Amino acid sequence: MHLVLVSERTEGRPPVLAEVRDAVLREWASARRQEANEQFYQNLLKRYVVTIENLEPVAGQTKLAEVSR
Repeated sequence: MHLVLVSERTEGRPPVLAEVRDAVLREWASARRQEANEQFYQNLLKRYVVTIENLEPVAGQTKLAEVSR
């Protein structure tokens, strides 16, 4: 059990952009990077035929899929 003494209460407010600008820029850049990566992978996938033979490996088998060009 913990006891806490509350001496003052301040109502919350939305932060102004100047306070969160760096975090917003990081999140925006991260989202753009993820979108670019996904687009790159989708374009790359169009160039290959991917065949999945088994979803579960057979005992002693490590090959799950074969990619051919």
